[in-house]
Amino acid sequence: MNILQCTGYVKDRYPIYVSTDADFSDLPALLPVSQKRIVIIDEKLKQLFPHVLGLLTQNETHIFPIGATEDNKSLKGLETLFDAIFDLKPSRDDIIIAIGGGLVTNIGGLAGSLIMRGIRFYYIPTTLTSQIDASLGSKQAVNFRDAKNWLGTYNDPEFCYVNPYFLDTIPKRAFNSQVIEGIKLCLATDQALFTATFKQLENLYSAPLEQRIDFIEKMIAAKLAVLAKDLLEENYGMSMLYGHTIGHAIEMLDHEHISHGEGVGIGMLAAARISHALGLADQHLIDIHMEVLDRLGLPTKIPPHITPAHILEKLSYNKKNYGGKIHFVLLKGIGQMADHAGDYFTIVPPAVISAVLEESY
Repeated sequence: MNILQCTGYVKDRYPIYVSTDADFSDLPALLPVSQKRIVIIDEKLKQLFPHVLGLLTQNETHIFPIGATEDNKSLKGLETLFDAIFDLKPSRDDIIIAIGGGLVTNIGGLAGSLIMRGIRFYYIPTTLTSQIDASLGSKQAVNFRDAKNWLGTYNDPEFCYVNPYFLDTIPKRAFNSQVIEGIKLCLATDQALFTATFKQLENLYSAPLEQRIDFIEKMIAAKLAVLAKDLLEENYGMSMLYGHTIGHAIEMLDHEHISHGEGVGIGMLAAARISHALGLADQHLIDIHMEVLDRLGLPTKIPPHITPAHILEKLSYNKKNYGGKIHFVLLKGIGQMADHAGDYFTIVPPAVISAVLEESY
């Protein structure tokens, strides 16, 4: 087991355990004895990984399966969960274990942060997105109305347990869409890592364990390096939002058919086109984004039922926009964010956004 360290918001650091144990038998020893264990798990995983649940069970363990949907990542979803937990008469010595993708760990992390002003919580991410991105860092949030991650706080899990054997149940399209969260950070911050990773894209889904572990650890290290510089995403950490401005809007407009990674992929391509339109980057940046999506077999166009007007309306809800101005993370080239005297957000005129959106169908 490899142990990495993530910069924390409350604690100085907390561990990321990267395990290659096929039966997850190294997990129980990492968890403390507690009065109650509250396990929040993606309802699909309860059937896929009963063995893991068995490993987590102690004298008093309560399992709450939830649907990993945007509708459940809401105040209403939290309230339903809180009602069930409140009936258990929880104490400050209890712990929450969140098992699932980034949506489930976000819900579990925010629940753990709010119950009695905070109880300990632990992450067991089971998707590639959550293992290399969503479960790393201290952001806990749920959606509100039409705004993604609008209500939340900063707080640290006690640890994050990453095991690639969880990924064996993920279909190829879903897996490839989740690769995007790692590629996003490479494109924004690390040209050498992008070049090395770009060569592996087509074969990563069927790659042997050693290659998958290598990819996962490199992507984790890339994100931990950014978090160490800027945990709260006030400047350099905005790199983690590359592709998310338009990507989040598309995802929220049709989250039943468009995954988070697919939305971000289209959003990255749109951001590359905006960079070109503003004279920040040349055509090569657009071409390389297109090739990334083609190699992964991911969509390169906005679905026709989502109109530019719909997207522009959604952009107004983005929590990173200030004073009615729309902000983007843009690139000057691979591994080079556009930097305005230490500010990595670029204000983009609505006319430019509209023109690029029209190109994206």
